[in-house]
Amino acid sequence: MTLTTTTTTNTKTVFQKAPFRVLATLILIQGVMIGQVLLRPAAAQTGAVEDCTKISVEPQRTACWLKKAKAGEKYLRNSWLNGVNLTGVNLSKADLSGARLVKANLFKTNLTGADLREAHLEGANLHKANLTKANLTKANLVLADLVLANLINANLTGADLRGADVRGAKLIGTNLTGIKKDANTKGLPPGS
Repeated sequence: MTLTTTTTTNTKTVFQKAPFRVLATLILIQGVMIGQVLLRPAAAQTGAVEDCTKISVEPQRTACWLKKAKAGEKYLRNSWLNGVNLTGVNLSKADLSGARLVKANLFKTNLTGADLREAHLEGANLHKANLTKANLTKANLVLADLVLANLINANLTGADLRGADVRGAKLIGTNLTGIKKDANTKGLPPGS
């Protein structure tokens, strides 16, 4: 088994060759690991790595790898992805618990069954995102755009929705127990 390590100022990338190719990116800030992206074998095949390694700026490089990964192959717990553009990316079943996605563009992103517990989504664009069965327990959604989002059977227990816009969102079976809201929160059903 051969390991090749490439280091840049913000990330450390490890490629494992034979018989499986596994790509792991450790996101570092001043030497402290703040996030991790693991793409299992199917995602790292046929040029996925080569295309993305040409991108020298984080979080764009991470977004590139995510776009090539398959459902359920994304482990992004506590990752720092503020401002990332993941428009239309399939992040179904991804572990994004505790991830920082402040002002991220998640327009039409598939987050079906994703783990977003305690994720920081302040000011994020989740317009028309699919969050069916997503776990958003204690997620920070302050000023988030959830217009026309699919939140069917999602768990928003204890989520902070102050100033969020959920007009037109599908809230069938959505758990809204203990959510935080204010006068600027738009679109929630009366009594929630």
